[in-house]
Amino acid sequence: GAVIRLVLPLSYFFSSGWAADLRKKQESNASSELSKVNASGVDYALPSYDPAVQAISHKGAPNAALIQFFKDARASLRGQADGVAQAAVDFNRGVGPIAKEVGRQPFVPLVEGLFPDARQAATEQLRSEQTPEKFDALTPEDREKLIVTRAGELSRPKLDAMEDALLGKRGRPNPFDSLVTQVRGGKSIDPVGLRDNLRSLEMREKERVTANKRELTPEEQTTLRTLLADRRKAEAQAHARSISVFFSLDAINADPKLGSALPSQRLIDPLATQSESNKLGTYFVYQWDLWAYQDLMAAVALANRRSDGRMGGVDESIVKRIESILLKDPEGIFGNSESDSPSGLPPATPTALIPGLAPLDPSLSITGRGMGSWNKVYDVRRAEMVVVVSSARLNEFLAAIARTNFMTVTDMDLTKVDAWDALRQGYFYGDEHVVRARLTIESVWLRDWMTEFMPRSIRNALEIAEPTLADGGTPPAPSGG
Repeated sequence: GAVIRLVLPLSYFFSSGWAADLRKKQESNASSELSKVNASGVDYALPSYDPAVQAISHKGAPNAALIQFFKDARASLRGQADGVAQAAVDFNRGVGPIAKEVGRQPFVPLVEGLFPDARQAATEQLRSEQTPEKFDALTPEDREKLIVTRAGELSRPKLDAMEDALLGKRGRPNPFDSLVTQVRGGKSIDPVGLRDNLRSLEMREKERVTANKRELTPEEQTTLRTLLADRRKAEAQAHARSISVFFSLDAINADPKLGSALPSQRLIDPLATQSESNKLGTYFVYQWDLWAYQDLMAAVALANRRSDGRMGGVDESIVKRIESILLKDPEGIFGNSESDSPSGLPPATPTALIPGLAPLDPSLSITGRGMGSWNKVYDVRRAEMVVVVSSARLNEFLAAIARTNFMTVTDMDLTKVDAWDALRQGYFYGDEHVVRARLTIESVWLRDWMTEFMPRSIRNALEIAEPTLADGGTPPAPSGG
């Protein structure tokens, strides 16, 4: 009994000490192992494809399930971002269901294979004819002369074909005539024919009432004037219902001093004395003009489209008349630049407010979009468009402009319209109240697809890097202007 009473407290005393030592040792080992685990932690991250949104990051221990989750999430985000970017490029180019839904067609050159230029084809031909070693051994100046000569030989027939295409010569339809068809447009009723019809009606009525034996009484004159006014209105109504908008190519600027002008023989002939490079650059701008006009017409057609998908008469349309269109020259190509400083000092280089986005210059417009060496993402075209539009449905037209492509209305001025004076000129707008809207429209053209067609002279003017050739090199630098 004495031994038992002695052993129990001693056992408790020694076991408690052993337990404390064992616990301390295990805690030390566990802490050491935990430090090793923490030291070998993995940085998990999901990038942000929107510069305005912060990326997601997490640091933790290696975990197979967590690693796979972030890997799948990164692949999914990348796929979504690539898909959105490609959809934007396709839409801007007029490709895909979204562009088709708003009534646009893919942008294609009038002459296949003309743009960007024949330099790459000429270079490849010369390398194959002279063997790559012999061709590469030439001096840059000699190589450039050979390329320019061969490129001219290859492009000359296509340049001639482009002239025919722009002017509608040698059996080719004038491509700008399709702009009128695109909006179901037409001119006002023929004033000479209308005047002759009214005079004929007036003579018949006078003869019927007076038998040419007396003058009309005041009451008869009032009745006749009412009859003639009703006939004028009826004929104008009938004509207006046969088209959807009053519009003809006469509304498009024809003066190159004001901006881009419709191509004409008078403007094309002086190009004969210029180099193939300059001629090609001018033809490219004409092609770009046509695409810009097509977008403007697509916006009008979209606004005037009824619920059944068709365009009705002018009286049903939102846009009643297109009075004028002035498309400005692309900035920086013909020596003009919207960003030139009026003081004569070099303009400040715009910077992006959010890293990753294109820089903006608020001095250009309310959007800040512009062209220059500081913007590598897109180019901008600006147009002034004057239309007679339903005042109650003006917002629908503005929405149609934004839906049609990457276009923004940056300025708008409204003035009243004298509907009776317009009717005397042959324009019947229906019973709606209308206003005259002068719109400044800014359109964005993504370089992801536009540079595919840009000739060398245009890329040089816009300071766009030369594309890589098929053999991995780049075209030789031009020897002069």
